[in-house]
Amino acid sequence: MISSDGDTKWSMLVPDLSTIYSLEDVKIVKPNKIIIKGYAVSGVGRAIERLEISLDQWNSSVEASKTPKTGNNNNSACVWFEATVDVSQTYEVIAAKEIKVRAIVKKHKPVSVQWQTLVPDLIRSVFERLNFVEFHRARSISLDWYSTAGLCYRQHPTPWLILFSNISRISCKLIDPHNDKTYEVKDLGFDFHKSRCLANCGSWFLMLDHRTDFYIFNLFTRERIRLPSLEAMDGSQMRFERTGEYDFEVTLDYKTKCGHFTSGKIRKVRIKNAVLWVDEKSRDYLVVWNLECFIAYHKKSYSNNSWKVFQPLNMRGCVNMVLKETKLYVLSLSKQITVYEFCGGGGDTPNECASFRSPDFQKDLENSLVVTLSGEVLMIARKICNFDIYKMDQSSSKWIKTNSIGNEALLLDQGTTVEAKDGVRRNYVYFSNGELHRYNEISLCYGTNSCVYDIQTDKVVQCFHQFADISLIPFKDARWFFPTFGGKWLL
Repeated sequence: MISSDGDTKWSMLVPDLSTIYSLEDVKIVKPNKIIIKGYAVSGVGRAIERLEISLDQWNSSVEASKTPKTGNNNNSACVWFEATVDVSQTYEVIAAKEIKVRAIVKKHKPVSVQWQTLVPDLIRSVFERLNFVEFHRARSISLDWYSTAGLCYRQHPTPWLILFSNISRISCKLIDPHNDKTYEVKDLGFDFHKSRCLANCGSWFLMLDHRTDFYIFNLFTRERIRLPSLEAMDGSQMRFERTGEYDFEVTLDYKTKCGHFTSGKIRKVRIKNAVLWVDEKSRDYLVVWNLECFIAYHKKSYSNNSWKVFQPLNMRGCVNMVLKETKLYVLSLSKQITVYEFCGGGGDTPNECASFRSPDFQKDLENSLVVTLSGEVLMIARKICNFDIYKMDQSSSKWIKTNSIGNEALLLDQGTTVEAKDGVRRNYVYFSNGELHRYNEISLCYGTNSCVYDIQTDKVVQCFHQFADISLIPFKDARWFFPTFGGKWLL
């Protein structure tokens, strides 16, 4: 999107409207120079007169040549751009995330007051007739269309599936089971196909790229928030030293009843458990992840751009984590459930506020935590497509098996429940087997990966024929999510 203040013609690209649809891989054309190419869309319906590109935070810039995407229209709001940038003085390695683009657009012609009062209702009536793809194309026509798009939402949508691709030409695939629609998303750039999804909150996804760097990504607005590197650790409990593009030397300083001891060097970093919370309005966020028996966390409001670390007492590693509002629920290998609360924005170590034993399950079952809308803790014992659900009897403090979670449905990927309303059925479990595939590099297959399970009938009630169509595209992971735009449910 290109936004402007008053009558100024200088405008910065704002990521809310997915301005750069794609940035092609950088190509070396001669020593110390690179070519940068891509698409730019104004997002406000104004013609792009000039584009400039900078790699050093606008200390210097170069003008890009532009070609209308279709025809010879010089007043086009969508152009193909290309620029040759000299990197001989400053840069040894060029990262696409450092490229910044700005544009000069033609002045916006004022419209009559009468037309302004009619536009929102007319635009909204158009949006209500568009499918998912057309909706996202239409909201980039102008600022009026974009702002009106935020008013078009459903109070209670159904969950969608996202499939993450292993190939560069397709970033991911979206499945809307309720309407039986499938969409492909392309050109997310930045080697998106090499990233792994660890957690999600609405349409925000916590990603870990092939260099083991974290970032938060919004699928629909394409906003990307870079998180601190693993080398930026606050304290000495975990220390990371990068030894190559992919490898680290990791030192862990354990605190035990007998004192401290330090682990040897670890080359491969395998982060399995992570959770994410994002505030749509303030863009504040909280990211928590686990390595061995340590938990690292970072919040936007913290003063230091680093990961803070703590070692929960009486833990021998983490099996599962759930984040609900300000509370973190942790299931340890010692079958202990511990609840921590993040207080304030100062970054202090979370306070332990509760601790209790989990049920004793068979060793071959996968154990998961779930926190309901009311804050009740459930334990899930799963074997492939079969689930046993336990809740604690408050009178006896014992875990009992149940075949009902009331008027709620369970999203196993997030470890939370949602109200069963409209297309969301009560006592349903939405689950995926993505974890197996994302680590073992096994492509997803039809029938066993993402399904819907009925707790009361103890049966899988829905699989997805779309998996039968992906044999030629190696999708590596699947995850359920609720599609949101600007904090509201999408049409």
